[in-house]
This record gives sequence, structure tokens and C-alpha cells, in this order.
Amino acid sequence: MGRRRLEFWRAKSMKQLFLIGSFLALLTVDTLAAPADNLTPEAKTPEATALFKVINAKPNDQKWRTAFASALQRYCESVLAQVPRNTPQEDRWLDEQNRLLSSEAKEPPSLATATPEERLASSAQRLTRSDQRMSAIMASPENARKTLVAFFSNCSSLAKKLNEPGAKSSAATILLWVRLSGSFSWGDEFIWRAADIVGLVSQSDCERQRASLTRILTTGSFMGEVLNYPDKNELCRLNFLSSPIHLNIVIPLLEAEVQTASKNKLAPDQPPPAQTLNSQRPGPGWFKQGAGQEEFQRTRARCLMNAEMAAGGMNEGGRWALILTACMRSEGWTRQ
Repeated sequence: MGRRRLEFWRAKSMKQLFLIGSFLALLTVDTLAAPADNLTPEAKTPEATALFKVINAKPNDQKWRTAFASALQRYCESVLAQVPRNTPQEDRWLDEQNRLLSSEAKEPPSLATATPEERLASSAQRLTRSDQRMSAIMASPENARKTLVAFFSNCSSLAKKLNEPGAKSSAATILLWVRLSGSFSWGDEFIWRAADIVGLVSQSDCERQRASLTRILTTGSFMGEVLNYPDKNELCRLNFLSSPIHLNIVIPLLEAEVQTASKNKLAPDQPPPAQTLNSQRPGPGWFKQGAGQEEFQRTRARCLMNAEMAAGGMNEGGRWALILTACMRSEGWTRQ
């Protein structure tokens, strides 16, 4: 049940991301850089102010990407420091609730010989209990704290890896940025509620801001209510981070990789060398009859994006790899 709700939120937020990203791409730098109406720049945290300042600089070069990753790491760590931690007892309670949620979804063995009507009635009862338990979990401060700690710890970790010393393949770098973009693209529904419970921001304020932006998108007018609410960490603009990462980093890096691949002197019908096919995951590469390096790079980039967006940066049970493999095979590629 929890996973189905998460998938619903993710699908909905991806549609919103497309609209918001298209709108932000049309804004001038000065408009996007302007402080929100909710607080003066002095009332924002230094980390939030610095992050959006770097974003709005917009040059797409390695120096800017390094500054962006550093600012993002500091921002996520600053929010993380404001989140209270669960006690061991609270973590055990939350783990037990999640265990019960999982067990309630399973049909008890005693129903193996029951009539269809009895099994249907039992399923409805289990579904009701699961909904009630899920609602209780989602409304609990224990879950809110754990959610925020996991989200901003992951953000800090990915941003830190981008600036770690040592050579990284272009695929590894792009993958880290895609994971960051993917997590922020559905962060509104996922994070606002938890942040509201913890007391970092009001979910209703963030939703009002999103509604205001939707009105701008649909009417083309900037006239409307002036929003005024406290949000020192700019959490209500959290999902805005996905668009500049996607538009100003991921796409240019992928385009550069494709351009580099197109200069390769491989014959048009020669598949790319196995060592460059899957630099992220050692093992045999991919093959498609009549396809060359450039087509492989384009397909791989598209499938990487699909896998990261669908899996949300989480690889439970190898889900990320399964989605990537299915995508590649749907495009006619097979394992060598």
C-alpha cells in the first residue's frame, strides 16, 4: 500500500515537473533569483540563499557544477541538522508498524480453503486495516523524522560524491546528477508533509505557492495574491531544484557525451566496445544489429533517465537494474 501511494505521488509530481520546468526555463535569471515574498533574504538560512544564488548564475561548466554540488551539499546538511532524531525506541516502533503493514497485506493461510466470498470479505478488511495503519504511519512524527533524515542524508551523500577527488566516468557523473534531479522532482508531496509534522514549514503554505504558480502557468498573468509565509530553508521551492539540474546539467552532459561518441571512428554497423558500453556496471555489454556507438549512447541515456525517475534513486530488490534492462531491451538491444 505504501509503495502504491509513493508511485502515485511520483507520477503526479513528474507531470508537475514538466509544467514547472517549462515555465522556469522561460523566466529571466533576475526573476528566478528574486527572493520569495515569504521572507527577506536576511531571514533565509545562508545555505538556502547561497544555493539559489548558484543556481541562478546558470553557466554550464565544470566550475559552476562543482560550486552547485558544494552548495547543495551544504544546504542539505544544514536542513539535516535541524531535523530531530528518533530515539531507538521510536525507530523500533516505526519498524514494527511497517512490519505489521506488510504482514496485513498477505492473505492468512487459513483462507486457503475458504469460499470466494469469505476471501473477498477478508481482503476488504485487510485493505481497510492497511489504509488505517498507513495513515497512522504517515501522520506520525517518527516517520516524518526518519523520512527527512533519509532524504537529506541521501542528498548530501550524492552531492558530496560529485566533488570527491579521483576520476569519474562521464556516465557515473551523469548518473549522480540524475539521481539528484529525480529525488527533487517528487520532493514536494513527499517532503512537505514530513517537514510540516516536524515544524520546518507549513505544507498548506507550500501548496498555496504551487497553486499560485499553476495559475501563472494557466493564465499567463503574474497578478494575484502576494504570498507571505515563513520558509527559511526554501523547502517550498525544493522541487524547483530538479529543473535546473535536468536542463542545465544532465542534458548538456548527455549531449556532450553523444557528440564525443559521434566522433568515434567506428564503422556505422559496428557496436561500441564492451568496455565502454556499461562503465557503471562491470560485465558484458549490449548489442543491437546495425547500431553504432551514437545510437547506443542515446538509448542508454534515455533508459538511465527512465530508470532513475521510476525508481526514485532507490534500488530495492534490484528494481533500478530491472527497469534499465527492460528499457534497453524494448529498444532492441540484447546482452552480449
